[in-house]
This record gives sequence, structure tokens and C-alpha cells, in this order.
Amino acid sequence: CITGIAVGMGLVICPIFCAELAPRRMRGALTSFNELFINVGIPCAYLVGLLLRGSSSDDWRWMLGSGSVPALGLFAATVFLPESPSWMLKHGQQEQARIVVENLVHPSESPNVRAATVKLTLQEMREDMKAHTNMASWSDLIFTRDNRPALLVGVGFAAFQQLIGLDSLIFYSVYSLTHYGVTESTALQVTLVMGLLKLLFTIITTQLVDVSGIGRRWPLLIGAGGCVLGMFVMSIATAFPVSHLTSGVFISGILLFVSAFGLGYGPMCWLILAEMFRGPFRSKGLSLGSLANRGCSFIVVSTYLSMVHAITLSNTFLVYMAVCVIAMGFSWWFIPELQGKKIGSDAGIKLRKACCM
Repeated sequence: CITGIAVGMGLVICPIFCAELAPRRMRGALTSFNELFINVGIPCAYLVGLLLRGSSSDDWRWMLGSGSVPALGLFAATVFLPESPSWMLKHGQQEQARIVVENLVHPSESPNVRAATVKLTLQEMREDMKAHTNMASWSDLIFTRDNRPALLVGVGFAAFQQLIGLDSLIFYSVYSLTHYGVTESTALQVTLVMGLLKLLFTIITTQLVDVSGIGRRWPLLIGAGGCVLGMFVMSIATAFPVSHLTSGVFISGILLFVSAFGLGYGPMCWLILAEMFRGPFRSKGLSLGSLANRGCSFIVVSTYLSMVHAITLSNTFLVYMAVCVIAMGFSWWFIPELQGKKIGSDAGIKLRKACCM
């Protein structure tokens, strides 16, 4: 329970902090680092589990306890983090905010460029807060017409990120593979490869999101298409009796899906949520998005085994494929390109004409 609370807080705070701290030209990559380092942790956790498996009669205790090591490191590093400049300005800490922003400017820039960059950045932050000072309540976020597009699309996108079925593979990959007929040793190796591929494609995305002409939408949509194809391949493979061929196709579908997720939905969800909401609405919007995301994750994880037993493994993946198709259409129609835009700008919250009805 305590770990769940801590993870939930981190899912909200980290994207906000990165988005408010990063220079605009680097905001996509830095905010995506949140997802990137989550994906560094996943294969590390798989690897630790493989190494500790069978080490003793109570090896599960060591597996659980090993998670405290990076947690302690995170706690120690957090002590040295400053507050974000936006938070400092909101609480009247003008000079501290200036120092933090100044430290974000590359040291090679001339004094004039550094001063102009700091001034412009702080001015944008002040304007953002001034324009929305009296619009930070939950009721305004939920019921104000101007906020409705960002709220509906942001929360909907966060929900779809989990409803497509990723956590059914993350949590039950060994069960799914062995249930189909793959050996346990092979299944454990596949989980490690899953984590590594998801990490690799997340790294690729962090390099692409701030490139002119690529931005956020194209990696998202390509990844969404890959998720559809991956689920389709898994559904087809598991519709036939287990064999070397069908096992290979099944594993290929899993790896395709997690790779596509790492390219699109994984890093884009928190980046887009962090960029979509304005000023004081950002933390509340991300909180609702995180709630929807974790709630849908709970639904997927708690229903997956029942679905497999009720409608078979193949039809379960077919259901997830249908959700992937809907999620892809949702992303195509409603998710705007936010590259280079001011956080929470009109270009970001109007989304598309159809969403403003």
C-alpha cells in the first residue's frame, strides 16, 4: 500500500517537474526521461529476479527487499533537487527561480543570451500564472468549457494507455507463455528481452520528440499501429495448437507489442499530459490522468486471468486488439502536435475542432 501511494505520487510529480524545469526545445526529451528510466528499471528488476530465483528457500524476500536499494538512492538524490521555477514564482521566491532558470541555460551561451533567455522564460511563467490565478479549483477544471477538451482528451488518452493491455503482458508474461505451452525458462528469458526492447524504443522516442518535423504525433501513431499488429499476431498464433512455429510467432507478437508501446504510448502519455494543461490546472489534470491510468491498469490486471479462462488466450488478445484500434483512432483524431508550443497554450488545449463541440 505504501509503495503504491509513493508510485502514484511519483507518476504525477515527475512529469510536472520535468515539464516546468525543461527548456522548451528540450521539454519533450526531458519529460520522456520519466518513462525512459521506468523502462531501465523494468529489465533490471527482471534480471535481479532471474539471478535471485532459486538462491534460497525464501528467495522472494530478497527479490522484494532488493527494491529498497534504488529507492534509497532516489531519496538521497531528491534531497538535492530544487523546486521548479514555476512553484518558486507562485510562492514569491523570485530570486531563487531566476537562479534555477539561469542554471538551465547552456554555459557556452554569451551573457546577453543567458540574460535574455532567463528573462523570457520567467516572463512566460508569470504570464501563465497571472492568466489563470483564479481558475485552479477542481470545479473549474472539470466544469469550465475552456478546460473540457484538454481534460477529456488527457484523461481519455491516459486511460487508453492501459486499456490496450500492456500490463497483462508485463505482469502475466510468464503465465501467458507457459499457459500456451512455452517452457518456463524460455518465458523468463522473453520477459528480460521485453524489458530491453521497451527500453530501447523509449530511448529512440526521446531522441525523436524534439526533432523538427517528427514531434509527438508520428511516433505515437506509428507505435499505436504496431500495438494493433502485435495483438493481432498474438491472437492468430495462440489460436493454433502450440508448436515451434506458433510459439515463435507468439513471442514475436509480444516483442512487437512492447516495442511499439515503448515507441508511442509509453513515453507520450505523460509528456502530452504535462504539456496539455495550463498553469495551476497542470497538477490537477495530471492527477486525474494518473488516476484514470492506474485505475485502468487495475481493471486490466484484475480481469486478464478471468478473460483467458472464459474466452481463451486468443480471443483475449483479440479483444485487446479491438481496444488498440479504438485507441489508435482516438490518438489520430484528438491528440494535437505540441512540439515547440508553450505549455498549456491554446494550440495544445483546443486539440481539434471536433473536440470543442
